[in-house]
Amino acid sequence: MTIDPEAHRTAQLAEVLSQADRVHRAARILASSEDDAAELTQETLVRACQGWTTYRRWGEPFTWLYGILLNTWRAGRRRPQPGSLAEEPVARELDPASQLIQGEGRNLVRLALSRLRPVEREVLALYYTDELPVARIAEVLTIPAGTVKSRLHRARTALGRELVGLGWEE
Repeated sequence: MTIDPEAHRTAQLAEVLSQADRVHRAARILASSEDDAAELTQETLVRACQGWTTYRRWGEPFTWLYGILLNTWRAGRRRPQPGSLAEEPVARELDPASQLIQGEGRNLVRLALSRLRPVEREVLALYYTDELPVARIAEVLTIPAGTVKSRLHRARTALGRELVGLGWEE
């Protein structure tokens, strides 16, 4: 029985596109607003479809897609636009539990994330959003595992500092 090469490639493309939710979760950490994250996700998937012939099945599809996501985000990165999440005022009078219940805690975290350096957001997105182990993050970002660990440490410290500066109480 012969395998139809076109059907095989279509199945592989479907497998890659099945990762859209994971790509969107990572984009939400990198982007400054939900709309920007949706646009970044869409642009990533469009570029993946356009560059489908460059995909090599040497690893997980998400690794390839995350590379496209990062390149797209880096190429289009700019300051937050007026009206984006980073520009919205944040209520500080509620305790952390109430803030989380009402969604304000999430807004504080997003605002704090938007203030981090890009390399810090990248490792946090992969570690916490996609729950990748350090070794896998090193593979995705093509850096040593020790560098991933140090970036995670610096990113956590910077995030904590930003949250305290925004009025977050532990």
